[in-house]
Amino acid sequence: MVAAVSLAAMSPGVIYVAASAGSRRRSMHKIGGGTLFSHTRHYIRAAYSRFPHSGPIPGHSPGDPAAMDFATARKNMIESQIRTNKVVDESILASMADVPRERFVPGAMKPVAYCDDDIAIGGGRCLLEPAVLARLLQEAAIGPADDVLLIGSGLGYTAAVLARVAATVFAQESDPDLSAEAARLFAELGLDNVIPVNGRLVEGCPEHKPYNVILIEGAVETIPDAIVDQIAEGGRLIAIVQERAVGHATVIARIGDRLSRRVFFDASVPLLPEFRAPARFEF
Repeated sequence: MVAAVSLAAMSPGVIYVAASAGSRRRSMHKIGGGTLFSHTRHYIRAAYSRFPHSGPIPGHSPGDPAAMDFATARKNMIESQIRTNKVVDESILASMADVPRERFVPGAMKPVAYCDDDIAIGGGRCLLEPAVLARLLQEAAIGPADDVLLIGSGLGYTAAVLARVAATVFAQESDPDLSAEAARLFAELGLDNVIPVNGRLVEGCPEHKPYNVILIEGAVETIPDAIVDQIAEGGRLIAIVQERAVGHATVIARIGDRLSRRVFFDASVPLLPEFRAPARFEF
């Protein structure tokens, strides 16, 4: 039996857990300010064994972030989630094996930092599921001389991964609190080629254009022309375009005056609120 844990912020100060075993999904259960039912505890324990630690560190209880062996969890994320999902780019694998994902999630969620699901971090942002992120980065084919614009960078995990494979990463975020915390983490990790940028996501970052790669971190219903115009010659934009509730991982490439568009897999990730398509009225 395989168990998984999915976390989402449903209301302030309250975290809900959706526990599943195989194809069977249980109902949502409240952790903060409520009761965590015994069968949900069972699945959380199972999730810890799936995204494992080597056992509690003496003096700590299971589930305490300080008790987690994150290095082992990170290694298992690479081997059991990412390599098994058609990711073969060794530079991406090495970077994701090196970046401490647990540093980029809120404290209460650190024990499930390496679960195979999106993790809500507030402000309409999330850490993308590791396998989905890895496939997006692999398709981007980022080289050591590339300048990358990351739109909707949140707390900066993806920017930290990109910093190890790109020349410069412009991490754009419209939420000033998330951006400030990300800048602090970049400084602590010595990521001096990551440049935090504040601004409206739908406008991109025209002051530093063009970009060899543009990655939008989250699903979008529409991609503004203002962002497409910032793709460099020979560059590409990677986004998950949501159509009728189905997400399509899409690459838009620029060759001369022409743009090509290709879907390379389907993925379900949270929609970035700023990229919701305008409502259409029908009479």
